[in-house]
Amino acid sequence: WGSWVSSLVASWGGPIYFVPLYAPLCILMATAILAAWKRRRGTGIVLVVALVIATVPAAVSRIDANHRLSVGQQPWKGSTAAIKGRALVFVADSSAYLMFYNPFAANDPKLEGRLLYATDRGAANIDLINRLHDRTPYIQRASLPHDALSVPLDNPARFPPGELQPTEHPPTPVVTVTRIRIVKGAALTLRLRVRNPAGQRTVSAYIDQSDSRTRRWRTLTEHGATTGVTETTWTVGAGDPGPDDEPEWAVRLHGLSGTLVVGAAYGSTPESARRPVVRQRFSYRVEGSFIELLTPSRPEVARTTKTGRRLWFYDSRALAGDTDAPSKLDVTVRPITAGANRHQ
Repeated sequence: WGSWVSSLVASWGGPIYFVPLYAPLCILMATAILAAWKRRRGTGIVLVVALVIATVPAAVSRIDANHRLSVGQQPWKGSTAAIKGRALVFVADSSAYLMFYNPFAANDPKLEGRLLYATDRGAANIDLINRLHDRTPYIQRASLPHDALSVPLDNPARFPPGELQPTEHPPTPVVTVTRIRIVKGAALTLRLRVRNPAGQRTVSAYIDQSDSRTRRWRTLTEHGATTGVTETTWTVGAGDPGPDDEPEWAVRLHGLSGTLVVGAAYGSTPESARRPVVRQRFSYRVEGSFIELLTPSRPEVARTTKTGRRLWFYDSRALAGDTDAPSKLDVTVRPITAGANRHQ
């Protein structure tokens, strides 16, 4: 695996497995130059000049490439400047390696630094947040141009969707740090506000669990034709329904943890408005008869790749309300049971 990854970045980083040869190679070259110098000084000078001519142009090019990489990583460094006190920072999309995206997410050996970094593991984050209750939890996310991210079949590297491709001209990410809160209740309501930027006649919304094939749709309007906002509210419960249970549960969560997805679609008719354009993903855990749901959600927009595949990518504009965003979806989560809301 290491050799494969190093081959992808060999043009500016060099093959990693050759690093142990650098020191003995330098010693051998120095020995040869000294021997030539002692035998014939002119030969030694020619060798030194030849090495400089062969090395400097390539070295300057590679130094420039590495400098661009460093510049592109600077937003990560300053993104946590506003955090006060001791904090737990989850780095989104960090793969299995904490410093894969954020090169500054290094922890001290004793894990006692003011900022403690961790990989984002969805609902499993709740356990770490509860264990480190003296730290304020945050989520750190980077928004990158979609053409800089990997897409299966669109690139030979075959990185998972959404990972940054190796490049000598990396994009500069927009890095945001948002406080994490846990909403807890026997049941939750999710209020969706959907903007219709293209003025489609029909606006639909749906709710689903990522690990199930059951998706519930609602047609919010069939007379859009404007860029107005439509609303709907979903109710989410946990466990088995009782005899006096609410009759209109949108989703009955199953399993101890997972992902809850809400999204929106647009079209000229209710039938055509069944292809999601924007969605938000919430990680949740069921603890007894209560639901613990992490906010903020992960906003995503659907993009069509060069090969015609339609995939989901993180896009902060879907939450920020950018006028250039393809759509806008606001979701407000509240517990139904009075007094059961716990914000950390």
